[in-house]
Amino acid sequence: MSDRQENLSAFVDGESAQFDIDQLQNDKELQAKWQNYHLLGDTLRGDAVMVADTSILDAIADALDDEPTILAPRRSKRKTVWDNVVSLSKQSSQFAVAAGVAAVMILGVQSYNTEQTQPFMTAPTSGPQGGLSPVSLSQSRTIENPNRQAVVEQRKRINALLVDHKQQVRLQAVLDETTEPETVPEGKPK
Repeated sequence: MSDRQENLSAFVDGESAQFDIDQLQNDKELQAKWQNYHLLGDTLRGDAVMVADTSILDAIADALDDEPTILAPRRSKRKTVWDNVVSLSKQSSQFAVAAGVAAVMILGVQSYNTEQTQPFMTAPTSGPQGGLSPVSLSQSRTIENPNRQAVVEQRKRINALLVDHKQQVRLQAVLDETTEPETVPEGKPK
């Protein structure tokens, strides 16, 4: 790009205030550049553009005509019955998997949270009338899981540590409030 065109571009962009307008009046090439620069600026800003000279538009249209056309097969919007069956089977299988996972989770949580109990068994006794005496349904004994006791002990220790930690934090806060900050002369490290 020549120095004249660079100066013209800087002048149009507002980057330079030095440009000889007399050069523009006498040079047809600079006038065409002036018009193109303003046309480009208006287009980039989104301003309405009135083009008297359609040579630029014709050049763009010619360039587009020279571009190769890429043809892709159209995708059929019409679905066949088989496509609908496949789609329905995919959806139903996804729903079945989700339902199965949910059922396993519910049963697993329920069985994990319940204690193992075994009803209190008594030998059949005959009462005064020769029948079985009624047994209370609330009599049951819990079978302790050896791991459960270890978990309970571990939770007790963790809770004790948390309580101790909270007490230490409170004590430190009280100590920080009661102690006054040391005054250190400027320029000397603490």
